[in-house]
Amino acid sequence: MAAYEDYFYDFCNFCKEIQKLNFQPDLLKSPVGKNFRAISEATILKTINEALNLYHIDYSITVKENHLEIKEVSGKLVFIATCVVRLDFFIEGYKEPIAFCEATGMGIDDGDKAAGKAYTYAVKYALLKKFRITYSDDPDATESHPIETNPEKEEKGSKKGGSKKPKEEGPLITEKMSGYIIGLVKKLDVSDEKFKKKYGYYPSSDKIPMELARKIIDELKAQEDDLPF
Repeated sequence: MAAYEDYFYDFCNFCKEIQKLNFQPDLLKSPVGKNFRAISEATILKTINEALNLYHIDYSITVKENHLEIKEVSGKLVFIATCVVRLDFFIEGYKEPIAFCEATGMGIDDGDKAAGKAYTYAVKYALLKKFRITYSDDPDATESHPIETNPEKEEKGSKKGGSKKPKEEGPLITEKMSGYIIGLVKKLDVSDEKFKKKYGYYPSSDKIPMELARKIIDELKAQEDDLPF
């Protein structure tokens, strides 16, 4: 039987080959009907399976934690699931795992798919982090724009006298965005009062302007990326 160092050398070469691959994001469709580009689990597996077979590497998946919470958002029940998985990588001929990684995934759904989404995301992120896979067109990297007022319109409104009409804030947060924010707040252990003090709304409010909701999601996801997993 080969020595541990030989198997470890094979695994390191495997990781280097994976990092050379050109991952292309899929064109996906969100629940609200808009297309976006992100990398799916199917794309990852389709790309790395050949390398796994070439280096005689396989991995097992262990669910370490699994939580499901049901919350009411805008009068509807939303299922929020979190899942922590561990991936152990094995090389043919060596009984002990040669490497491992862990990751957390979160799934939000108004049906029964939240747990499945959380599991799928956790496995996907574990593979991305373990092999340090990078790809372009990441929608999470899109810069959010601050909410801007229109000084000219406000000035004209004040000159007309009388009571000024409330400023139109544009579209409000969607149910999916609201559920996502609630899930991130729970995951990051941010109190409702601290959230309201910073953003002016409670996490479950359905009155949050959509532009502000996007900014909140970006900022919370940035904190999520700093979590030690």
